[in-house]
Amino acid sequence: MPPKEKPPQHILDGITEVPCNFPNMSKQYQNNPYVVLAALNGDGSMLEHVSKRFKTTRSVVLVAVKQDGMALEYAAKVLQKNVEVVSAAVTQNPWAVEFLTDELKDNPEIMLIIAEREGILIQYGSVQIRNNHTIALAAVKQNYLAIRHISDKLKDDPEIAFAAVTQNGWALEHVSDNLTDNLEIVKAAVIQNRNVLCYASFRIQEFWLNQSEKILTVSLLNGDVIEIQPQWHNADIMRIISENELVATPHFKLSPMYDDDDESLDDDDNQNQNQLLFNDSNLARNHLLFRNKEPDMFLVFDDLDE
Repeated sequence: MPPKEKPPQHILDGITEVPCNFPNMSKQYQNNPYVVLAALNGDGSMLEHVSKRFKTTRSVVLVAVKQDGMALEYAAKVLQKNVEVVSAAVTQNPWAVEFLTDELKDNPEIMLIIAEREGILIQYGSVQIRNNHTIALAAVKQNYLAIRHISDKLKDDPEIAFAAVTQNGWALEHVSDNLTDNLEIVKAAVIQNRNVLCYASFRIQEFWLNQSEKILTVSLLNGDVIEIQPQWHNADIMRIISENELVATPHFKLSPMYDDDDESLDDDDNQNQNQLLFNDSNLARNHLLFRNKEPDMFLVFDDLDE
């Protein structure tokens, strides 16, 4: 950067605070590197209004894209190909991917930065990027919708599919046909969203419906074990609400009941309340209710017969 006389500090502070005034300043100030940097520190998009010599200066453009990644649009073409500049831009705002060259859209390091911040943007990557396991996994962990844009090969990858459906069950719609027949992946998807069972294979859907013919054994926290009769099951998705994880399928532990004063009931009352819930087929047909609780939902599964 050629040496220039530094303007008074109050001018620099003022343009940093109100950078939109930069286009209205005199040419003398617009060509002063101290003023330019002050403006870009306040708003990187002011790169649009600086002279060509600043747009081709890497240190100046770096200041701009670190403040606003979308300022990459106004950088000189040669700097839009610079890995350091582009990395800084997509780190600040991954949507700057739209200004990347085709060559950089095929750069694993840059596309990984983007995928970790805005997974859906993997769609801008090259064929090789969309077939890269590490980048695809990062993308679906950030946004399950990224699974729409990865390669068919990776849609058949259990690790990637599991990461997607555990974030949002609707991802089951986009996994391979092979994985819609994978019980663990379907289970993870339906636990996250019970409405996605329709995307499971016919074999698993049929298996699940057949579960409604079984008597389920449930373990209470007080140690008692009770049975849920088949007619009490939800005919299409059997589920039980509990704040505890599955203990041993199809056994569950139930969260304790609380009275209106939010005090725990004693063991006898707790047992009676839970028994009442199970014995009320209108409640048990759809789900179990626990007052003053926001428990997680878990589904009832047995192992599939070979």
